[in-house]
Amino acid sequence: MILLYGPAGSGKTTQGRIMAEKHGWKFVSAGDLLREKAKTDRNLATIMTEGNLVPSGIVNELIFNVADPVGGGHIIIDGYPRETEELEDLVERYGSSMIAVAVVFELSEVETINRLKLRGRSDDDEAGIKRRLDIYHQEMSAILELLDKHQVRVLRVDASPSVEEISDNLDKELQKWQVIT
Repeated sequence: MILLYGPAGSGKTTQGRIMAEKHGWKFVSAGDLLREKAKTDRNLATIMTEGNLVPSGIVNELIFNVADPVGGGHIIIDGYPRETEELEDLVERYGSSMIAVAVVFELSEVETINRLKLRGRSDDDEAGIKRRLDIYHQEMSAILELLDKHQVRVLRVDASPSVEEISDNLDKELQKWQVIT
């Protein structure tokens, strides 16, 4: 299992899909699952439109229904777990040894805001972006501490170069770490 982290707009979804396609792995995006569910759930849509994080129980249910690494093969999970409770639930369910690596895509706040304004989604107004960034940074500090506690390796990736350059750098690092061959 490979966990992908990074602020919205950092390219983690793009890189996750590239890795999945290139290596034949399953790709699961927490954000995509949530946006799909929000189409039929007004309360969830409101939470997301206001730029708030969705309660862990809802996210866990969505992820666990589609992301089962048991049975072999890599699975890439984008944007989950975001809260310590979710990470503890994931570790309890599958064990920390099932997590090969957590990849953290790093991008400046200015670049994040600029990228998100360009994509034009309804939840990407500047106030919502800043609120989500603040939440992301608060949660990531605790997540990184907990990943360390569970002895999960963390790979930090500069998300500012081109898509191709990031993909090449990521593959090289994952090969060094023997996550891919």
